[in-house]
Amino acid sequence: MSSIDNAWNIKPLTVDESAASSSLISAKSVSRAGGESQVYRIFQYVLFLYLFMYVSRLPELLPWFRIGLLMQPILLIGLVMTDQVKVLTKLRSTRWLIATTLWIGICVPFSFWPGGSFAVLIKTVQSLFLVAFILAFVRSLRDVMRGVTIIGLASGAIAILSFVASSQIDNRQGLAGSASLADPNFFALYLLIGGGFLCLVATESRGFLRFLAMALIPLNLAGIARSGSRAGLLTLVTGVIVFLIYGSIKQRTLIISACGVGLLLGVFFLPASIKARFTSLLSAGGAASSSEPERAEEEGFDANRGLTNYQASSEARMQLLRRSLLLTAKNPLFGVGPDQFEGAEAEDAAKQGVKGMWHYTHNTYTQISSECGIPGFIMFTGALIFGYRGLSTLRRKGPTRRIRQMALFMQTTYLMLMVGAFFLSLGYGGLPFVMIGFSEAFKAGVRRYVQETPAPALQPELSVAI
Repeated sequence: MSSIDNAWNIKPLTVDESAASSSLISAKSVSRAGGESQVYRIFQYVLFLYLFMYVSRLPELLPWFRIGLLMQPILLIGLVMTDQVKVLTKLRSTRWLIATTLWIGICVPFSFWPGGSFAVLIKTVQSLFLVAFILAFVRSLRDVMRGVTIIGLASGAIAILSFVASSQIDNRQGLAGSASLADPNFFALYLLIGGGFLCLVATESRGFLRFLAMALIPLNLAGIARSGSRAGLLTLVTGVIVFLIYGSIKQRTLIISACGVGLLLGVFFLPASIKARFTSLLSAGGAASSSEPERAEEEGFDANRGLTNYQASSEARMQLLRRSLLLTAKNPLFGVGPDQFEGAEAEDAAKQGVKGMWHYTHNTYTQISSECGIPGFIMFTGALIFGYRGLSTLRRKGPTRRIRQMALFMQTTYLMLMVGAFFLSLGYGGLPFVMIGFSEAFKAGVRRYVQETPAPALQPELSVAI
């Protein structure tokens, strides 16, 4: 952590931050002199190690290495020792997450397969605890920056490992040996979210950390391109649009230049099969199939066969959407059971004398609605919405330039996640829970900054921002 600490300690302040930061240091000194506990720091380091493993999915490559079983009890002890047991009850978004988890538990007895749904309930509870750990041990803006740096570095590790050992599904890049990131679409989304945070690190850090972030960003982008994920491409376009609207002139110029260079490199270096996948988005219905993990039956690529597959898979994805909405209508209260869409859809299709699709919904929102009913959908989307609320205001009216920049990157990354969720099944853990945790930790860090900084050092617009 020393590199991260140094990068943040030596960065020169802008004019509008210098007076506030001087007062903040004084306030911190008084607080520490008053005996403020720093025990949480120990658990923060444990959390960051756990977070790196959680985002990079490295334990999937080493099934015998049960990192969660090792670190979760330690972090739970930390919640008790730092008096943060009730941390999840203090925010709207986390109360909605608690409600979602409880509702998933209620849905288990009514599930198509209760045993499988119970396993998903355990996974959701663990993800909920991760949010609690983030809120308990990531307290200041500097802590938030350390945390998002860890996420960015974890995504960089994914990118590097994928070039060493790629899953090569239909000539598309993923992380070989990973149960989740072998799918190029999951792989692309993780690189996109981590890449957004790497851009923040490159913008706001100094020295080795900035150099490392700038070195990893091209690797992430290359991995995303090589994944051939059209869902990833649409998610990336979302981030680019946000920056073109809200970024500074310098950031807009950089984004436009990077897009131009990336387009030229893609034209010359991407395999024909991947270029055909991306260009199929321009054809009618191309976007509807943007998340399917197609597996080639034979090596090589035939353009005519490939494009036919894209058109056929577009209809398949639309059919999945219709089927998930139909099962939502047939089971509006409890759904078919957490993580049971595949089996329930196949059984319902058999009753109609047709073959089941045997696929996940490939849409987080209809995944929750079809598997946990409309109440589950309302609770889950409520958690996402309340987790997002406030970021736009801080981007526009935050007390310092650095906070406004952090809010811009946080908002952009959050929006990319919500768009990516339309093409993947992410309902019971993973990135949505991590993003809600860090969004709330960031907003809490700003509130703490305001409380510790005397009013004369703050800009007049701050009261509106908070």
